[in-house]
Amino acid sequence: MSFDDSSQTRPLHLHGDHLKPLTATFCNAKISGHGEDAEPVNILRYTDFVHAGALAVFDGLGGAGSERYTDQQNREYTGAKIAADTTSKAFKRFAESVMLDTPSRHRDDFATRLDLLRNQFFASLHIARESYTPRPTQLRSAMRRVLPTTCASAVFINTDRSCRCNIIWAGDSRVYALSATGLQLLTLDDVQRNSTILDRPMEMVDAPITNCIEFGKDFVLNHLHHTFELPVILIAATDGCFGYLKTPVHFEHLLLDKLQSIQSMEEWRDSVADAIGQYAQDDYSMSITCCGWSDFQDVRATFSARYSHLDTMIGRYTADANAVSQYPEWNEYSTHYIARLKETSHGN
Repeated sequence: MSFDDSSQTRPLHLHGDHLKPLTATFCNAKISGHGEDAEPVNILRYTDFVHAGALAVFDGLGGAGSERYTDQQNREYTGAKIAADTTSKAFKRFAESVMLDTPSRHRDDFATRLDLLRNQFFASLHIARESYTPRPTQLRSAMRRVLPTTCASAVFINTDRSCRCNIIWAGDSRVYALSATGLQLLTLDDVQRNSTILDRPMEMVDAPITNCIEFGKDFVLNHLHHTFELPVILIAATDGCFGYLKTPVHFEHLLLDKLQSIQSMEEWRDSVADAIGQYAQDDYSMSITCCGWSDFQDVRATFSARYSHLDTMIGRYTADANAVSQYPEWNEYSTHYIARLKETSHGN
């Protein structure tokens, strides 16, 4: 069993054709050859009546999981990298087994399967831990974790007019939904003082993680169910994508700004990845699925008016960041941004 870090340097991936949901992924290391994000998951399946799919990202926690291991070929990996790759593969197996269920399946039935996914994570990490030899270390930090990683994922079924999603996560990677009415956060970070995200949603939160997937610990897989009208874009992202921006408005603005002048999903993916690389101080990976469009030009047209609105908001922030609360659109934005979390319970 080995985990090839070359996933951080391969060309960015593009998936799909004009008859399917438009999807793309990217995974970039801040330091080439030393990335600890896993290759993002983005898979699609079809029946005669529905489109189903899954997307996910995994961010190996390099600080807590900095202990190093070697495989049988004496190749060296951090515990964080092993954990991210191991759980990514386990999630893909899980998603392929559940996402073609009939559209009538109830959310409670899906929730019971979280035990299966958790068990798969436990088993996969156990095999990984037995397959690698830990190198001697003097690390005795209270923050130390064995094979730790985040997870942010969505398993979805699309019918004629709706997208039904099961969101699963642990840690501070996130899943978003983006529609013509704006960006919405679908996951609540497992960090200290995470209530700040709901109390002051326009602030970015940087706090210690309180729950993640890790070897030998009884971690929690959070689960929420959402239904969206089509069209909608689902986005899973590690914190390197959004955590270094001033507000969620800046993140949405970046996504839509790069959408305005390009002609294909591939160009949008590359442009977004390049822009994130200008400010990210960490590895950054993203998985994107555009549901409900058959042509990329329709995606761009859908968000034209929204982009103009955000451009005005960003201009006001640049002019006077301390006065933005005077403008009602900032309160409207924050209310919409966390509306999905406010209307549902957190945890499983």
